[in-house]
Amino acid sequence: MPEQYVDAIMKFLAGREYQPLKEGQLARQMGVEDKQYGEFREAVKRLRDAGRVVIGAKNSLTLPPMGSSVVGTYRSNPKGFGFVVPDEPNSHGDLFIPPEGTGGAMNGDTVVARAAAAGKRGGEMVYRGEVVKIIRRGESRFVGTLAQSDGAWFVMPDGKALVTPIVVRDIGEAGPKAGDKVVVEIVKYPSAGKLPVGVIVERLGVSGSTEIETLAVIRAHGLADEFSPAALEDARAALASFEG
Repeated sequence: MPEQYVDAIMKFLAGREYQPLKEGQLARQMGVEDKQYGEFREAVKRLRDAGRVVIGAKNSLTLPPMGSSVVGTYRSNPKGFGFVVPDEPNSHGDLFIPPEGTGGAMNGDTVVARAAAAGKRGGEMVYRGEVVKIIRRGESRFVGTLAQSDGAWFVMPDGKALVTPIVVRDIGEAGPKAGDKVVVEIVKYPSAGKLPVGVIVERLGVSGSTEIETLAVIRAHGLADEFSPAALEDARAALASFEG
C-alpha cells in the first residue's frame, strides 16, 4: 500500500543529511524493491498533490520552503530564545524565535508563528519568527525549588524545559519553606514580559536528598505514586539525565 511509504518518505526528506534526489534515486536510497516501486511512486504523487513534497532543481524531490505561517511545537532555550518545530516538515527545518518574539509561549506549547526571511547565511536563506497565537498549552504543572527574594516567593523549575521563575503569591505561615521541592501549577501564563504565576499544589520535601529528587522526577514525568524497585532505579537514572 502507498500509505506505508508516505511517512517514510517525509522522514527521509527531513533528515539533516538529505541531498535532493530524483524519484528513482530516492527509491534506491530508501531500499525500495522493484515490485514495490509502483506503490512508492503513488506515495510520492500523493505527497506532491498535497503540497507536502515539491519538485526542485533537476527534477529532484524536496520539502516545500518555509511558509509565512508555521504551526508547530515551541521549544524554549535557557538563553531566552526558542524554536518552533513545524508539524509539517519544510526544507528549512525549525523556525528560530528571538527572545522578543516568544509571545508568552512556553516549552511544549502548540503555537502559530509568523515567519520572515532575514537574509542569507552560507548561501541559504535564514528565517526568524514571531509567535502570534498559542493554540494549546503543553504543560501546566512543574516541579521546582521554592525560593524567596526581597519578600517575594517564586519557584525555580527543575530541568531546562522552563527557565523562568514562577511567582507564587500566597505561601501561608504553615506552608512550604525556602529550599523545599514543590509541585506548582500555573494559573496565569506569562505575557508582555511578565513572569508566570502559580500555586503550590504539593510539597515533596527538602531539596537535595536522593529520595526527594527521585520523587521530583517521578512527579515531573507524571508517574504513579506506587512503583517497584526497578521503576525507582529507572527514575534515578532519569534524574541523572534530567540534571545533565
